[in-house]
Amino acid sequence: MKTYIIASALLVTLGAGCVSSQPVAQPPVNEQPAPAPQPAPAAVNEDPVYGPSYKANMIVVDKIRLGEKIASPLVITGKARGNWYFEASFPVELVDSNNKLIANGIAQAQGDWMTTNFVPFKTTLTFLTPDMYNMNATLIFRKDNPSGEPQNDDQMRFPVQFDINEVNAE
Repeated sequence: MKTYIIASALLVTLGAGCVSSQPVAQPPVNEQPAPAPQPAPAAVNEDPVYGPSYKANMIVVDKIRLGEKIASPLVITGKARGNWYFEASFPVELVDSNNKLIANGIAQAQGDWMTTNFVPFKTTLTFLTPDMYNMNATLIFRKDNPSGEPQNDDQMRFPVQFDINEVNAE
């Protein structure tokens, strides 16, 4: 029996050394669980030539680059996917830095637009160049959306500048 008491005391002594003196963390009562971590927002694929709204997979404009100086008449050519068109055309706008419409036109398909492949287009914008204190502008290529449904809207925008040497005399 002495052996039993000594063995029990030894086990109690060894067990006491394994017990931590720090309290065990208990989950708070009536507290909501921590929210799941959210994924980081996707990076915007910004084209170094055209800017953040460039849609190389949908529309490509020939010869006009980010910040390029333009003058009237402005002939614009390029290619767009067939589903960017409706009845072989889509609208193009030129707005100044105050978002005031300077010119608009219709880009016409130069081939069969009933496809999902790229189809060449051409349009010409004629406009009066604003005063030299408002030289920044934006070309807007709008996907034709006859339904008017917001989910079918799309556009590509990129900044240009009016050519200061072409300011119209009034």
